[in-house]
Amino acid sequence: MEKRFLYGDAGAISAEYALITLAGAAIAGVIYLIVTSDWAAGLLRGLIERALSVGT
Repeated sequence: MEKRFLYGDAGAISAEYALITLAGAAIAGVIYLIVTSDWAAGLLRGLIERALSVGT
């Protein structure tokens, strides 16, 4: 009788969580860079000024 070795996926869940965490951190970093940029600050400032000047 031939012996067969079965390889489990015991570490697969941990690896998936690690990749999801890494991807989440990367996305958060990109969002942080966009929000703290001069372009986003100007856009937000213009939006607030436009909202405050409505009806005046």
